[in-house]
Amino acid sequence: MESQFHETKIQLHALKILISLTFHNDGKRLLENNHDFLDHLRVIIESSKLMDFQNIADGILWRLSSKDEKTESKYQYDMMISYAHKDKDICHQIHKSLINDNYRVWIDLERMHGIIMEAIANAIEQSRCVLICMSDTYSHSPYCQSEAQYAFEKRRLLIPLKVQDGFKPQGWLAFTISGRMYVDFIKMDFQTAYQQLRSQFYQNQIDKKNVSSKPAKSYLTEEPKEKEQIIVYSYPKDIHQWSAVHVPNFLLDKHLSQMIPICQEMDGRRLMELYELCSKNSPLMLQTLRCETTELHVLPSSINIYLKFLYEMKKLKPDPTSDNQVVSPSKVCTLIRVMQLVKE
Repeated sequence: MESQFHETKIQLHALKILISLTFHNDGKRLLENNHDFLDHLRVIIESSKLMDFQNIADGILWRLSSKDEKTESKYQYDMMISYAHKDKDICHQIHKSLINDNYRVWIDLERMHGIIMEAIANAIEQSRCVLICMSDTYSHSPYCQSEAQYAFEKRRLLIPLKVQDGFKPQGWLAFTISGRMYVDFIKMDFQTAYQQLRSQFYQNQIDKKNVSSKPAKSYLTEEPKEKEQIIVYSYPKDIHQWSAVHVPNFLLDKHLSQMIPICQEMDGRRLMELYELCSKNSPLMLQTLRCETTELHVLPSSINIYLKFLYEMKKLKPDPTSDNQVVSPSKVCTLIRVMQLVKE
């Protein structure tokens, strides 16, 4: 009994290694040309009593199967949620909120072991966007890697969501989401993060309108515009009354979502202090903010976003005669203060 257990465990690990090889061109070609191996995988799928064996064997065959690129004028789903079962609580909450807002969402709610990779592939092909729910479990799962990489290959809009505290993407996942700004459902409260997710989805649809085909364009001009009216970002007129919840709302309202990661947990007064530092030492602060966004694995703030931030904040600046005016600091003090502002 003991030896049988270890034999099964070793075979399972071997299959996991083989599915990992399918993500490398040389390994994939080697396996594709081994017809005995492919036949053995089909035997496992048909006759194995262990569901894990069947799933991984099916996943390997799916990875090795050639698929023709499909051109779709319309999609069956707005979004597909790719996640690990361990993170189901937050991911199911995101799914529920999207459904309540009338989005068409594909999700394997129970991460059913019986679902075949072909069904997931079809869901990706029929979705405008794939939400990548990042965590340690997700990054180490060959199933999740297959989903994310297939979505990448199909050039679907990818929106990374951080669903685990302290997680930093590395390896294949870091490469897949490179250059994309993630939505942090851990640092931000749920509603703020959810609104940022919706904002990213809409912004991408707006950016694509000029290059979309006519059928896709007519489809996009119907639902997104109607849904966009639902999003209302509320915050007091007086910036000194803003809480840490109001700041992301302001940034989303002004299309400054790239500033959200470095402004987390700031209230209105601290945001105004950041603006003062930027206005007094603009080149130095731009470089500092870019370094901060790089460390947070998000897209660095562009000059356009930086200037727009200064412009929008200037409108909120209190009257110079008020007691709230910030004293101009030296460059040394600026560096110290900005580190305090953005320190996690």
